[in-house]
Parts: sequence; C-alpha cells; structure tokens
Amino acid sequence: MKKSIAMVISALVILSLAACSSNENEIASSQDTNYSSVVNDTASMTQQSSSEDSGSIEASDESVKNKASEIIERYGFEGIILAERSGEPILSYSKGTLENGESITPSTPIPAGSISKHICAAAVLLLEEQGKLSTNDAIDKYFPEYEHGSEITIHDLLSHRSGIAEVFDQTTIETVFTDDKTEEENISAAKEMIFKKSLRYDPGTTFEYTNSNYFLLGLIVEQAAEMNYSDYLRESFFDPLEMKNTGTVDEMADSPEWLQGLTYKKIDSSPGITKGAGDIVTSANDMMIWLNNLSEGTVISKESFEKMTTDYSPSVHYGYGLYVELSGGAGHAGQTGIYSSFAYYNKEKGYAQILISNNLPPTTSVGAAQKLYGELM
Repeated sequence: MKKSIAMVISALVILSLAACSSNENEIASSQDTNYSSVVNDTASMTQQSSSEDSGSIEASDESVKNKASEIIERYGFEGIILAERSGEPILSYSKGTLENGESITPSTPIPAGSISKHICAAAVLLLEEQGKLSTNDAIDKYFPEYEHGSEITIHDLLSHRSGIAEVFDQTTIETVFTDDKTEEENISAAKEMIFKKSLRYDPGTTFEYTNSNYFLLGLIVEQAAEMNYSDYLRESFFDPLEMKNTGTVDEMADSPEWLQGLTYKKIDSSPGITKGAGDIVTSANDMMIWLNNLSEGTVISKESFEKMTTDYSPSVHYGYGLYVELSGGAGHAGQTGIYSSFAYYNKEKGYAQILISNNLPPTTSVGAAQKLYGELM
C-alpha cells in the first residue's frame, strides 16, 4: 500500500511543530573546529560498548559518562546524542535502528523538522550582509499582490510577529498541497491561502509561531538571491562547511538514501510546502559542524548572529529561528515522523549539543535535552 510522504514529512513536521511551539514556550520560560575532523579521535575518551539494548557511550571522562547514562536511562532514550565543549567532543551516544533495520549513526541523514527555521534565518541575514535585502524591508517588495504586505517586515516574519495565520495543517496537506502537484502549484496554492486570510493581530504587536512566516521567508530568499532556495543554502553553507549529509527535502526527494528511516523507493514530498520552515535533512555530525561555525563568523557575521539571538519576544524568548535565554544559550526543537530533535548552542560556554530521538515524543526529547545540557555544560 502506498503511503504519502506528505503525511510523514509535511503533516508530521508541521503539526508537530505546532505542538513544539507550545512546548517551546515552556522551554523559553524555564531558562534552563569542525566536528568531522575530531569525531573519530577517541584516544582520550572512555568508551562503553555494551549490549545492543544499552547502546554505546563515548565520553571525555567518567563524570560525563555517568551523568549522561543516568539521563539516557531515565528517559528511555534511543537515537543520537553529541555534545562538545570548546570544539572538543565530550559525549557521543548512539542506540537504535531505523525503520529499515539499519543502525542509527551520527552520520545518518534524518529530517530536522523545525530546526530548519534558524538555517533559513541565517540565509536571510547573509543576504542582508550581501546588500541584497534588509530585515526592515516591507514584504510587499517581494509580494506586491499581498494586501497587508506594506504592514509586515522581514523582521516580523523572522520573529513570528507578523500576524499571518497558519495555513499548513492536516486538512490542507491532505486536500490542497497534494503529492501530484508540482512545486510551483503547491507554492502558488499556499501563497493564495496566506494572502486571502485576515491578519490575526497587528504586525509587530505579539508573538505567534506559524510555519507560514518561514515559508514566505524561503520565497524571499529565492527572490533576493536570484536562485533556488536549496541551491543558495548549498552554495552558501553546506558545501563550504563540507556538510556532506545535509540537504533539503525538495532536492533530496528522488534519492532513497536521503531519509533512511523510510523504506520507500520513491519519495512523494508535496514539493515546496516545507521550504524554509521544516525542509532540512541532516546528520548529527553535520549539525554539530553547523552549530560550531554559526557564531564564529564563518556562516554569518558575528553581528548577524547577535541579531539572530536577540530576544524580540520576552514573553517566550524568541529571536530569529531560535528560542533564546535557554540557560544562557539558544536552541530549537523539531519533529518529523518518528524523529524528534533538539539543537542547542551556548556561545559563552562554547557548548554545543545535538539530540535526535527515534522513540520519544518532542516534549520528552526536549526535557531530556535540557536536562543533559544542564548537567554537562
């Protein structure tokens, strides 16, 4: 029986992100070198290689291993955990298999869900550095047909303060953004729905997490860069950082390897609708490369990173594609299908952490991630 990846990639990304948004409000209020070159350097790390049931832990010392083991056992965690301090690995954990029976590893490409949003934000900020747009631009510059375009800025989209309603839900994914439509048809339908809806509030006055904001940002990136969104990410970020297991749903949909957790030979991706909002497929190794470069001026400038991590909504502590004020750092959760994830970085302490689970719901994964960085940072 054919299963639609729209339900797996799109609906579950988008619907779970709506759930994540409420959970991440809780996250925000709780205050809680290149990785590929060092990940195999375990000479100074203690290693526990036990049965398949208990997984495998590599840790920089016994204290880290014991703390991590306690948290992993408490949450019944399966998946991948990587943690670094000052660019040096302090924890690597892996356990479990994909749906096709293959072992999950730090190099396994897995959809990142809403973690994708801060990568979209970085693309916007890089374009601003290149003089191709301004976060102060009103979006009627890019969507002149939109009645409210002159009232909303790119900043409002980035910070989820636009007033634009959510249009991606279970019903629209099943009936409007179907697999048999082209990317252009799905994008056109999504824009039409967004532009026809009334604003939910005056732009800039409050925070409401919606995927519609980042979908429009993906389209703005394409206009400003004058190239396909996926190509801009690859040219600007993924290739220079040698993120070899990273891409977008739309560019990887014809490759069976892009999502090993599914066994379909052909991926039906409802093309276009996850653009900017939940379209990144990446490995834990690659995401660690990304995090360690993001604040160091190699991905975007340090000034742009500061702009990304400024708190624009103190009630929920949201910047651009990241929740901030998380124990002095910033992070974001995501979910697609069976995979829930959390990426976290604390610049002051030089701490980076990636957690991807194949057995926990997003709220539980977020709890495990917060507990882990609280103990190890």
